[in-house]
Amino acid sequence: MSIEVLLDTPEISVIGPPNNILVQLETGATGERGSLIFSGFDNPNSASALLTDSLPNDLFIRESQGQTEGYIYQYLSDGAGGFNWEKIGNLKPSIFSDIASLSASAGLTASAGIFSYEVSIAEAFNEYSISDITANNLHVSITPELLNTPIVTTIYGKEVDAGTNTIIIDFYAMKYIAGSWSTVSDNSAKFHITISLLA
Repeated sequence: MSIEVLLDTPEISVIGPPNNILVQLETGATGERGSLIFSGFDNPNSASALLTDSLPNDLFIRESQGQTEGYIYQYLSDGAGGFNWEKIGNLKPSIFSDIASLSASAGLTASAGIFSYEVSIAEAFNEYSISDITANNLHVSITPELLNTPIVTTIYGKEVDAGTNTIIIDFYAMKYIAGSWSTVSDNSAKFHITISLLA
C-alpha cells in the first residue's frame, strides 16, 4: 500500500529582523593608555629629556650623533619599586668591512700559512669603547678572492687587545692547485673581511 503526501501551502511567511535595535551599554572606567615611542637627543634618564608622562614598557629612540645614535631604551622596573630607562638594543648596525691583501694592507700579515689581520677599534667601531668589545661578541666573515684559484679560509682565533686597542683576527687560507692544497702566499690574493659587533 502506498501513501501519497500532498503539501499545500497557499501562503509564504517571511520573518525578518525588527525595524530598530536599541543596544544599551554601560561604559566602564578609562584604562591606562598603550605604550608610546618617544625620541630625543638626550639620555632618557637625564632631567633634560623631560619625559614626565612615561609609563612602563614605553620606548625611547636616541637621535644623538655618535656612540649613542639609534640606541633603543625601554621604561622598565628597576627592582626597587621605581622605573628606569634601560638600553635594550640599537637600530644602527655595528659592521666593519675591509678588503685586505698582503701587497696593499699594512694590517694583514702571514706566517706559516696563518694570516693575521689587525684593525684598531677606533677605525672599526669608533662609537664603542674597548670595554664594550670582546672576542665573544665579534662575528667575523672572510671571503677570499684569487683569480682562477679556489681558496678556503677558516678562522683560527679572535682577540681584542686592550694594550693596543686593536681587534686581531687570525685565519688559515689554503688554495687548491693541480689536485693538491697549499698555503696561500700570493700577494694578489684578496680577503674581504667583515666584522660585526653583536649586542
